[in-house]
Amino acid sequence: MKILRLVVLVLLVGVLTSACGGSAELSEPEKVVVAYLEAMEAKDEVAVAACFVREEWATILSEGKQAYSEIDSIDISGLQTSLMTASSGTATVLADYDWTVSVAGEAESSHQRQMLDLINLNGEWVIQGITIVAEPETDDRSEDFAVDEEVMALVTAIFFSDPHAGFNPERDTWCDSRMSEPGHYFPTARGQHGTHTLVLNYTETDASGNPRVDAGTLGIPADTATIDQHAVWMGLLVNDAGTYAPVPGGTLDRVAAAPLAGEIALYLLGAPDSAGVFNGVPAPGGTYIWVVGADGSSFAAYHGSGGFWYAGFNGQYP
Repeated sequence: MKILRLVVLVLLVGVLTSACGGSAELSEPEKVVVAYLEAMEAKDEVAVAACFVREEWATILSEGKQAYSEIDSIDISGLQTSLMTASSGTATVLADYDWTVSVAGEAESSHQRQMLDLINLNGEWVIQGITIVAEPETDDRSEDFAVDEEVMALVTAIFFSDPHAGFNPERDTWCDSRMSEPGHYFPTARGQHGTHTLVLNYTETDASGNPRVDAGTLGIPADTATIDQHAVWMGLLVNDAGTYAPVPGGTLDRVAAAPLAGEIALYLLGAPDSAGVFNGVPAPGGTYIWVVGADGSSFAAYHGSGGFWYAGFNGQYP
C-alpha cells in the first residue's frame, strides 16, 4: 500500500467516503470523483449521470441501466485520488482503485487507473471525460522500486514536518551561517514549498506508459537543470543530527549537507539503491533521480526517449 502523498494524495481503504462529503483533505474535484465511483458501486445510473456534464446524461442513463441490470455487484476498494492539475475552471484527477465485478455468480477483479477531466459549471464541478491510464510493464525488481517509493514519500514528508534552520533561501544552499529562522523545508536545493514546480503530464507518456515530467505548466517539459534543482539531497536525510557545522555562504554539497546541531534526524540509514548522482549518490548511482514535485510529494524521475524526463518505474532497477 502506497504511503500517503503530502497534501493531495488520499488513501481510502476498503470503502468509499460518502458522496461529495468525507475528508476535508479531498479537493472538490476529488469529491466528485469519489461520488461517481460510489454511485457506480451502488449501480445507480442516475447518481452516476449527475456527476457528469449534461451532454453525457442520455448515454449514461440508457447504457448504464442496461449494464447494471446484468451485473450482480460492483465492489471498489483501495481508492487513491490525486489532484494532478487545477485552475478556477478545470481540473484533472488521477484515480487508482481495485474493483471486483460479479456477473451471473462469477467474479472478476482488476486494478483500474483513470485520469478524469473536470470542469466547473456555475460553481459545481462535473466530469467531462475519462481516460484509462495504461499500467507500465514490470518485473520482480519493481518490488524494490515500490519499497524505495514508499520510503522516499515518507521521509520527505517527515523532513518537511520538522523545522530546520540551516537553509538560506537567498542562495538556495543548506548549512548556511546566516541561520535563518527555523521553517519547514524540503530536502532539495529549492527548499521552500512554493518553489517546487514539477508536474506530471499524463497526455505525454513514454513506451512504459509513464507520464512526462513538466516544468510547472503542462506542455513545457522539464529540462535536466530543473530536475537537478528539485532533486532530493540524500545528505540531508541520511546523516546524523549535529554532525555538520554551518558553512559561511552555504554549501552545495548534497552528500555532506546534514541537519545542524539540535535539529531532528536520522531519517534514513542509507540512500536507496535506485537514487542517482543528482541525489548526491556517488557515480554511477542508480537509474532514477528522486525529486519533489509541485504538490510536495516525491517521485522518481528518469531520462527517457527524446531527452525528456519521465516519472515512475521504467523496468530497470536499481
